[in-house]
Amino acid sequence: MVDNPRRNEEDTSVTAQSDLIDVPHVYANGFQIGVSNADISLVLKLDNRPTHVVHLSYTLAKTLEKKIGGVVAQFEEAVGRDMLVTDEVDKAFRALADSKAEPGE
Repeated sequence: MVDNPRRNEEDTSVTAQSDLIDVPHVYANGFQIGVSNADISLVLKLDNRPTHVVHLSYTLAKTLEKKIGGVVAQFEEAVGRDMLVTDEVDKAFRALADSKAEPGE
């Protein structure tokens, strides 16, 4: 039997951190999503400024959504609480700012 030299695309595990040493690393604290009839564009942002664009097929975007959702669900179960999403954080900060802006307080 001949080993297939191609990595199994379903294998999402990282075997060693040293495998990633030459791969660019990106951090984002925001994002924007664009869609077309063929794919999805994910614009990563840092401090509300675009830094990188990732183009994904719909199939890969759906797979990524399921995989990331599963990892987050495991984390939430481990810590015993749901993570806040950015919309909830934004709403809380707006409410706080509105309460401070009310006259007479």
